[in-house]
Amino acid sequence: MDTEFQSENITAQSLDYWNDISNQYDILYDNYWSRTEDRKTQRLLLDHIQNSRATNIVDIGCGGGLGFRLISAVHSGITYTGIDISDGMIRLFKSRHPGVRLICAPATTALTFLEPQSFDYIFSINTSASFMSDTRALLSAIGTALKPNGHFTLSFLNESSLRRVLARERATEEIYRTRGHRTTSTGVHSEVMSESRFSALLPGTGLRVEEIEYHSVLGGVWESRISLILELALSKIAPQLSHEIIFSGVKYE
Repeated sequence: MDTEFQSENITAQSLDYWNDISNQYDILYDNYWSRTEDRKTQRLLLDHIQNSRATNIVDIGCGGGLGFRLISAVHSGITYTGIDISDGMIRLFKSRHPGVRLICAPATTALTFLEPQSFDYIFSINTSASFMSDTRALLSAIGTALKPNGHFTLSFLNESSLRRVLARERATEEIYRTRGHRTTSTGVHSEVMSESRFSALLPGTGLRVEEIEYHSVLGGVWESRISLILELALSKIAPQLSHEIIFSGVKYE
């Protein structure tokens, strides 16, 4: 299949999926497990904002505004731009946070709308980076948008997660449904990631990985208040089985 045609199909499928669940997204994530994950994500974001002294940031796959809420609860004076392909998600975001700069478009396209080399920090949380149609093109666009020495954090579905091991999944692409979503037979195209595959995508992007983290071994397997006790143990014993793999780094000069 022609690569450009395939990319367009993936983009259309992604748009349909996220629009379909936008009106129930909050309900799917209104639980103790999700709130615990949010606190961990908040610490991650704030650490990178502090270390990079970021004041101008971009949130890829901003959804209904979780990243904005996690950051603005602690930091004031941040110039924030949110990007999401779903107009349903953008409407949800605007209803909560009027006046925030938002772009409704595929991430790679949206980044080309922005001034090159003008952002301190670009991030994508909660495995959102897995739902892009062309990861290599996304990385190149991030490299263009970041200032020299600007930072990035990108969260993907982990290729070697316990969820995939139990399901005997080996392909690097899959059809994925977000947490608790079972109301339709369709899902969203996703690309799972590993350390080696991500490293192979970096040449020519101007980006360098400095840190890799693994979150949530039981994600997609057993998500409950009770299972958090087991999660704490497994995250120390076998972090490579986590649901989420997170790459953070810089744009080198």
